[in-house]
Amino acid sequence: MKILVTGATRNTGMAVIYALTKEGYTVIGTDERRLPFNIHSRRTKSYYIHAPFSDNQFYEDILSIIKIEKPDVLIPIGSTKQISLHKNEISNYVNLLVPDYENFCEVYDKKRTYSLCKEVGVAVPERFTDVEADCLLKNEKNAKLVIKPDFDIGGARGLSIVNTIEELEAAKKNVRHMFGNYVIEEFIPGSSNMRAVQLVFNKKHKISACFILKKIRQWPVTGGITAYAESTHEWELLEFVLPLFKKCLLEGPVEVELIIDERDGEPKLIEINPRFAGNISFAIQCGVNFPHIICMAAMDKQNLKAPTYNAGMFYINFSYYILAILKEFRLKKNKTAFLYKVLHELKKRKVNTFPDKKDFLMYIAKLFSEVLHN
Repeated sequence: MKILVTGATRNTGMAVIYALTKEGYTVIGTDERRLPFNIHSRRTKSYYIHAPFSDNQFYEDILSIIKIEKPDVLIPIGSTKQISLHKNEISNYVNLLVPDYENFCEVYDKKRTYSLCKEVGVAVPERFTDVEADCLLKNEKNAKLVIKPDFDIGGARGLSIVNTIEELEAAKKNVRHMFGNYVIEEFIPGSSNMRAVQLVFNKKHKISACFILKKIRQWPVTGGITAYAESTHEWELLEFVLPLFKKCLLEGPVEVELIIDERDGEPKLIEINPRFAGNISFAIQCGVNFPHIICMAAMDKQNLKAPTYNAGMFYINFSYYILAILKEFRLKKNKTAFLYKVLHELKKRKVNTFPDKKDFLMYIAKLFSEVLHN
């Protein structure tokens, strides 16, 4: 079976390619960029450059590649919105598993997600208007608010925690300049109690696979990219989010970000990302091969048994882990106890961000590219 993967030079794309070739699939890679020395994954049969994901030309380019390569399945990384928008046209040429565009927007747009959660009774942080936020920061001692872009960006980009009206105004200006519109929410204490529920929905909008993780360390430390995590079997969190997906019918990969509120011990839904998580390699290395499951579901082959995995497995994204512990070390009063905790974490058996050691040239090229652009 031949699979076309967009975003093939991203960490997520590389993890997907690794998982597919381990199952014996032939993979064609595409992306909007070319790495130094034209390096791409050694596991891809061929590699194409297309217009940027946000460009209208992207659709024409990807359709042209599909017609040339004639893949059996398309798996989009970093281009789900555009693929979803043109789903009906693209599905004439290739099998794919993405939401209808209207349903995609229900979870991509944070304001619509918030309204949907309120409608079905899924707890979310309280939202505030500009006037309400100003009043709260002015009149309540030690008040904290969160401001962030009103659609899925990833990696906590554009997110700020503010304590004053001046900080809020500066954060608004930054979000408007970088991303557009914003939302203002209450601050939920419990950044060390973040959870992610990763799901794949088939064409009948039923769950084909699930993986749950606890985010132990993140970068930034207030919430963002997963630096250190543990797999869990907290199935009650799956039950918590299910009412949402009975109302909003999705297909393909979905990540639900949750926080356990320190004030009452109850989960609150932070956001829904209708795509693969950036740490998808964790689930794959634990035995939940989401890319393979998506291929089967896209081809309407539903005779797969839902995969199981062990709780208590650990994941590390080492570069972000170092940043996180350095930041936390500066903030800790008992630095010795903190260092002992870090050493204990490092001794645990872990999986990492890069499962495919033989593709080391890709990682070197990516690092070189990042250095050039910074």
